[in-house]
Amino acid sequence: MIQNDDKIVVAGELATRCADFGLVRYLADGSLDPTFGSGGVVMTDFGTNSCDYLQGAALQADGKIVVAGYAPGASGNNDFALARYNTDGSLDLSFGTDGKVTTPVGTGGDWGRSVVVQPDGKILVTGEVGRDFGLVRYLSDGSLDASFGTGGKVSTAIDRFEAFPRGVALQSDGRIVVAGYTSNGRDNDFALARYNSDGTLDASFGNGGKLMTDFGSGHDRARSVVVQENGKIVVAGESYNGTNYDFALVRYFGSLDPEITVEQPAGTRLADGSGSVEFGAVEPGTTPVVRAFTVKNTGGAVLSGLAVTKDGANAADFAVGSLGTTSLAPGASLTFTVSFSPSALGPRSATLRIASNDADENPFDIALRGIGGSLSPLQAWRLAHFGSPSDSGDGANANDFDGDGYVNLLEYASGSDPKVADAATVRPGASASSDKFFYTFTCDARCTDITYTVQATAALETVPWTDIAKSIGGAAVSPEFMFPFGPLCEVSDAGTGLRRVTIAIPAASFGQLTGFLRVRIAERNH
Repeated sequence: MIQNDDKIVVAGELATRCADFGLVRYLADGSLDPTFGSGGVVMTDFGTNSCDYLQGAALQADGKIVVAGYAPGASGNNDFALARYNTDGSLDLSFGTDGKVTTPVGTGGDWGRSVVVQPDGKILVTGEVGRDFGLVRYLSDGSLDASFGTGGKVSTAIDRFEAFPRGVALQSDGRIVVAGYTSNGRDNDFALARYNSDGTLDASFGNGGKLMTDFGSGHDRARSVVVQENGKIVVAGESYNGTNYDFALVRYFGSLDPEITVEQPAGTRLADGSGSVEFGAVEPGTTPVVRAFTVKNTGGAVLSGLAVTKDGANAADFAVGSLGTTSLAPGASLTFTVSFSPSALGPRSATLRIASNDADENPFDIALRGIGGSLSPLQAWRLAHFGSPSDSGDGANANDFDGDGYVNLLEYASGSDPKVADAATVRPGASASSDKFFYTFTCDARCTDITYTVQATAALETVPWTDIAKSIGGAAVSPEFMFPFGPLCEVSDAGTGLRRVTIAIPAASFGQLTGFLRVRIAERNH
């Protein structure tokens, strides 16, 4: 396991006479962490000279480490065994008895195999309970959770033969997936069970909450399970091919419901209600800009009733192509196009609505935006850096995206990167000599839609700012500064269209030996 600080925790058994729970923590460079346990190593014995086998581990949100496996219980049979450690490797005395818990689940031997910590701090452990899948839930203090199963315990027969759970995972809706393998009477197959949050089997999954998957005529054993962000369940293990074992991987639909996913461009998922697609600038009457949209059914049932409509202020400027079908089988997809042909100059917008039988994304709404006419340099800059030419969201003039104290408009006008905190390279400078004030700043000759105005005042409290130098947008070679009463100005090349401008103002202009200077940056006509 990798902690948030990049330290690496390895869990397993450490043997002296038989076996004990063992943890080792490494620094990011692979050296042992001397702040953990004894020189980076921790050993935990559940009984005098007992054989204790650690099988799984998980990190809590607070950094504590939970491990699970099995150890001899009071009856002499193996029981589920858990331990929790503080971040320094010491046992957490608030958990169980002196940091340890053992739980007899069935009437015979029980073998804990895997552990996961729920977002609410409850702890789930799966393993064999006799011949069945076993699942136990604990409260954060190590006591059994009475609201789960029977007294905190669940035992599930998968088929007629022995079952061996090996992994447990949580879905975002709180349901619990356990994966392992079971015998079919001839060899082993992958086996899964899904439980509701109270420990009852989820009848909507497989056959009454259980399913088996056979790869062929040999043994198939699942070893681990994860749940993807889209709810699909991935199980990994091995499968015998008649000569040796191969890696085996299965992905299951996590739900029997249809689930719509929309991408634009292909591979980039849009969010219902907040996703947007930019068409850029198009001169009215010229060739339209076309964007391709992909609709996928990532659920486990047919996605039906597919239809696309559009509305909004400029819906007529966006033409929708044919879907070609009104339904998609699980895993299937379709592609359709939207063309943008503005009927007038300026910003144009509409909303695309994709109807379906998706339970919570019907319709699936996408904002469409374009511009009739050409982009200004500032709009083109926003589009390049933030994916949208509009003065809104991340690209808004007043937004400081990189948090360096320079809002986006100043980053643009200074030729700096709005996504890199580099304000120090373009920050204005001020100095003075015995008879002059000097003010130096960076401007961008390519920003023809920006006005740079150097202003001065003798006192911040009472005297208004006076314009002393102005560029009305920047010429092809260097900004053309105009001076009302003749201050000195030097413009030097700062590379890639950038200019470093130094204004020298005689102190007599202020009528005193102190003064204040600033540069005001604004869009043209603003």
